[in-house]
Amino acid sequence: MSKSVGINNLRISDKMYSKRAFAVLILAAILAVYLSGGDTFAAVPDAGEVSLQLSLDGGLEVKAPAYDARVGSDGNLHSLSVGETEMLDDGVSFSLGAFFFSEGQARRLGRITLPAPAVVQATDGIHTVRYHFLPGEIRLIVSQSSEKKVPFYLVLSDAISVVANSRTGEVAAVPTEEDWPDVTFTASSGAYITLRGGDRIWGPWAKRQMWELGPVIQGQPREISINPGMGPAPKPTPAQLLSLQAKTLDNQQILQSGRSARLAVTVENRGKALQDGLLSVRLRRERGDSVSELSQHILIGENSQAQGRFDINLPEPGVYSAQVVLSAKNRPLKETAVMFAFRAGDIRPALTIPPDFGSFWEAVLAESRVPSDEPVEFVSDESLSTTQLKVWRVGFTGAGGKRLYGWLCAPTKEGPHPALLQLPGYGRPKIEPPLVLAGRGYVALAMEVVEEGAETAYIARNLEESKEYSYRAITLNALRALDILISRPEVDGRRVATSGASQGGGLALILAALRPEVAAVAADVPMLCDFPRSVREGGWPYSEIAHYLQAHPEAKGRVERTLRYFDVLNFAPRIQSPALLSLGLRDTVCRPETVFAAYNYLAGRKEIKVYADAGHEGGGSAHWIHKLQWLDSLFKPSPYLLTAGEDGEGGSLEPTSPAQ
Repeated sequence: MSKSVGINNLRISDKMYSKRAFAVLILAAILAVYLSGGDTFAAVPDAGEVSLQLSLDGGLEVKAPAYDARVGSDGNLHSLSVGETEMLDDGVSFSLGAFFFSEGQARRLGRITLPAPAVVQATDGIHTVRYHFLPGEIRLIVSQSSEKKVPFYLVLSDAISVVANSRTGEVAAVPTEEDWPDVTFTASSGAYITLRGGDRIWGPWAKRQMWELGPVIQGQPREISINPGMGPAPKPTPAQLLSLQAKTLDNQQILQSGRSARLAVTVENRGKALQDGLLSVRLRRERGDSVSELSQHILIGENSQAQGRFDINLPEPGVYSAQVVLSAKNRPLKETAVMFAFRAGDIRPALTIPPDFGSFWEAVLAESRVPSDEPVEFVSDESLSTTQLKVWRVGFTGAGGKRLYGWLCAPTKEGPHPALLQLPGYGRPKIEPPLVLAGRGYVALAMEVVEEGAETAYIARNLEESKEYSYRAITLNALRALDILISRPEVDGRRVATSGASQGGGLALILAALRPEVAAVAADVPMLCDFPRSVREGGWPYSEIAHYLQAHPEAKGRVERTLRYFDVLNFAPRIQSPALLSLGLRDTVCRPETVFAAYNYLAGRKEIKVYADAGHEGGGSAHWIHKLQWLDSLFKPSPYLLTAGEDGEGGSLEPTSPAQ
């Protein structure tokens, strides 16, 4: 027989549920009723006829007059049903329904409390969601405490057919991409949810529509409202009954030879015949210059498919975007785009190596080896250390005289072990202990390289003087971190790698060029490649350099000379060790052509992974796993944890959701 405890309108059942979990939830609810204080949020109406019940999987089932919902044991909103229609999808790729996304994965918020009746709070200590379940509404207050900017997503189910802009009344079939913050998603059944407080919608992602809030900034909570309801089933327009897909005939979207690209376009019509369709293709270079335009007429029968083929002449190697538009009666109905690279191996801009490049960096290397008055500090962290690994908090004095900190993790089993230096992205991101790497048999060091208090525009600091430029000190700090790692008794000096993403990827490549001890380098979507193109075409933070040049046009020559000393292209011919690079063809920060250029100049054995539909996130968790397998094939570590590769470059040792 099932027991229940009622606290106002909250009902919790302990049927087939652990006594300890049941007691914790009951205690949290009782304390919330009798104790005041804590966080304050906007006032919410009375919960009314809302009930919460423990589910067998450790989550919470929510029943309200307008909807049914489910919060999983990971603290995420996995289900939201209106009538018989499920509005969210938690079963595609790494989706958890509604979730924070950082470090290449959806975040699991496993610490769940009940601060008040029909209020649920879930957190992992950094990312927090507070749910207010009301009879006809769900309010979410999302916040996070890291220095990173973290997006929050809702993945809509395939039952959704139409989306409307709540502010303007514009309507579109899903999936679509619009800067609409407040929207109503409607299913063919007439079930709908109105979402307010977001930033945009986009898709398709895993063939689904996404609604995005963010990025959520440290210390700045955001509030979302979800209003479910039922209405008349939508009557789709002819445009909403059409779908349009385009792809190159090379599925990898990497065209290696020839003078043309063959583009296949598929139109699916779920309505009446379209007699006067026109397919148009506009080809653009990565930087946006229009290259060519082609078109052809197309007849699409009722409830049928039709295909078009385009042979597009390409003028030179590079990355291209083909914008495809389907029109009828001179009115655009659908559009899509496909990115592809053409003869990527021939992307080789001229090198700009200064005559004193070697002596410049010999001086930096010599300075990096000068011992500091303050020794390197290793403080054992017993809360993270286990019988299988040892964890230390590490501190050393950087080039600016300020202390820099990070984490060293090493297996406790007898070594020596292969080692990896994990270099951070741009800014001062929070450095996490690289526990997973240690679990796989590596001695791993993750360190800061930018001093505390540095402004976020440091890429443009002291641009006119190479010996004072910010990246001289940053590279020097990275070199000192590498020496700290190599000096450890647990480390096999013949098996040392450098790795990182974005800025960290660029620094990893520079260290591989400067230090022969680096036996392998893995650089994800690397920054600092091909500065001339990056400053012209790249996004932030390269735009800080462009802004500086706009304000100081007379300094252009001096700035260009400084950047030559730090351009990865000028280091690449010196890199003899095996290298793994990755890029996203849609990356607007580190443009794919700049990464191809660096890759083409590498002198050693090399591999590049291209993620055709990705931006600056690159391959995410899928590439992280590939990178670990690549390193393992070179270094043959002795792991004791075989199932935690999905968790990313820091974080928990526990297995997480399947990779993308």
